Amino acid sequence: MHRGLVVVFGMVSLVWQVGAYAATDWNTKLLAEFQGLVPTSPIAALSTTPSATPLRRDLTILLAQARRHWDELSSDTQTLVTPWLQRPVGAADPQEAQWSFKNPEAVFDTPGGRFKIHYIDKAVYTTDANAADKSWVEGGVATALDDVANAEHGTLAYAVVPSDGIKGGDAKFDVYLTNLRPYGFFGYVSGDTATSDSTRPFGVASYMVLDNDFLGYGYTSALLPLEVTAAHEYFHAVQNGYSNQEDLAFMEQTATWMEDIVFPTIHDNYNYIGEPYEDTNGNGQYNKGVDGFTPSDDHNHNGQRDEGSLEWPEAPLDAFDTPPLVQYGRFLWPRYLGEKFGNSIVKTIWEKCGQIAGDNTFAAMEG
Repeated sequence: MHRGLVVVFGMVSLVWQVGAYAATDWNTKLLAEFQGLVPTSPIAALSTTPSATPLRRDLTILLAQARRHWDELSSDTQTLVTPWLQRPVGAADPQEAQWSFKNPEAVFDTPGGRFKIHYIDKAVYTTDANAADKSWVEGGVATALDDVANAEHGTLAYAVVPSDGIKGGDAKFDVYLTNLRPYGFFGYVSGDTATSDSTRPFGVASYMVLDNDFLGYGYTSALLPLEVTAAHEYFHAVQNGYSNQEDLAFMEQTATWMEDIVFPTIHDNYNYIGEPYEDTNGNGQYNKGVDGFTPSDDHNHNGQRDEGSLEWPEAPLDAFDTPPLVQYGRFLWPRYLGEKFGNSIVKTIWEKCGQIAGDNTFAAMEG
């Protein structure tokens, strides 16, 4: 691990290149992605979808791109995406379309005072696949959320997430619990409300959706995916508070980095790092044409170059899904920045991002 960190940061001069890939056809990409999700029916009606659906963490980014590129999407794509842009609210909330909570929802305000959790009480609706145990909500979920907020707003001093007004019932940050495992998602954040914050004029308010019980994800304890997902996704809401127009890769890099900052003993993000390549000439950095991936680098002996970021050092810093998942393994970049300059450097970058319209990620890093 430590050797890999040394090597990957020796190649900063190479990965700093940006814009190396062709522009994405977002209509084609989003049409393909959301056709697979079949979101035109309520989630509750799809709760019997096989649980073998591969796990993924990219719905936050897909929704962000749908909002950014809405006018580029065909009517068919817009129709598929629209339900996922709506809150999974209960019938009592008139501000959004009801699409998941067919039953009256229960709510719980976390002791820390920042979050309102919306859920279906399993004690009342025993057969509803979207329901959650009250003890899980008031214990595990509420505790994880308050821990995340204490770290991100307290210890790290990020600005509070903008309020969405009275959506969800009041100004608290809304967290909805529903059965996401059939779709392969852990959770997601959607930024849906423009703010009038003069200090962050390009930020938006957000809400979060989390799986209702985190069962079936392959962890030894449901608390583990809950905690890292809460840390990761809530940081997307923090990012949205500054700007919802920034580089996709940096959004995921910093959100994945935040998992370790808030819960430093889980290390779920290590799964994205991959195998280190060999520094053939021993100069402490990646040299294209010299240090290419070879069979001697295949440390897990699976006979292939894997998706982890260390195996693709030639990919630029803004690489997103080329190769797949590289943006998650690149949490090593903000980790490096934090270790060299202090963790506040990442907050400074996000603050600078929020001062100018559009994508200013790399200008903010350079400044």
